[in-house]
Amino acid sequence: MIIADHRKRYSEDDFAIILAKAAELSPESSSHDTPPRSLSLAEMKSIASEVGLDPELVERAAHLVPAVRRPTLLGRLFGGPLSSSVEFLIPVRLTQEAAQQLLALTRATLLTRGEGEATSTGMSFSSFEAWQRVFISAHLDGDSTRIRVVVDNRSRLVMPIVLAPVLLMIAMNFAVDGTGPNDPSTLLPVLVLGGGIATVAGWLWRSVRKAVHRTLGTLDDLVDVLSSYARRKDAS
Repeated sequence: MIIADHRKRYSEDDFAIILAKAAELSPESSSHDTPPRSLSLAEMKSIASEVGLDPELVERAAHLVPAVRRPTLLGRLFGGPLSSSVEFLIPVRLTQEAAQQLLALTRATLLTRGEGEATSTGMSFSSFEAWQRVFISAHLDGDSTRIRVVVDNRSRLVMPIVLAPVLLMIAMNFAVDGTGPNDPSTLLPVLVLGGGIATVAGWLWRSVRKAVHRTLGTLDDLVDVLSSYARRKDAS
C-alpha cells in the first residue's frame, strides 16, 4: 500500500496531471468495452468550485477546447495553431437589439469597425487588419444563440516567407565572395553562412510564435467578451 503525504501542497498543474493519471489507472479506462465517462459543463464547474477554481474560467476554457483538442504537427511545434475557430451556444435569444450589441462588443474588442451586419435573424462580422483575418457569426438556435468565431493569422507569415530566401541568398553570396583572407582554409565563409541560416531560422521561428500567440489571444478575448455578455443578460 502506498502511503501519501497529506501535508504536501500541489499546484494546479500538478492537480491536472494527477487527475489524468488517476483516469489512466481507473479499471474502467483499461476496458475497451466501456466507453469513456463524460462530464457536462455544469459538473465540471461544480468540481472546479469545490477545489477552489473559478467556474467561469472553466466555462471559458471549455469554449476554447475545440481549438486545441487535436493540434497539428505545426501546432505542437509552435504551441498552437495559426488559424483556429470555436463554436458555442450562449443562453440568450437573439433579437435585433442583441445582435447589434454583439456587433458593438466585437468591434470594441478588436478596435476596428470591419464589415458587419446585425439584424433580427443574425449577426455577421469580418475584418482584415494588421494581417489578421477575423470572422464572427451569430444566429438563432432554438431559445439560444449559436456563435462561431474564426481567427486566421496565416497571412502574417507572407512577408517572412518571401524575405527568408532573399536573406539566405545574401548570406550565401557574402560567404562565397568573402571579405576575409584568400586562404581557402579560412572558416569565415562557413561562419558567415551558418550565422545567416541561424538568423533567418530564428526570425521565422519568432514570426510563427507571434502569429500563434496572437491567434490564441484574440480567440480568448472574443470568447471572454461574448460569454460575459451572455452572463450579464442571463443575470438580468
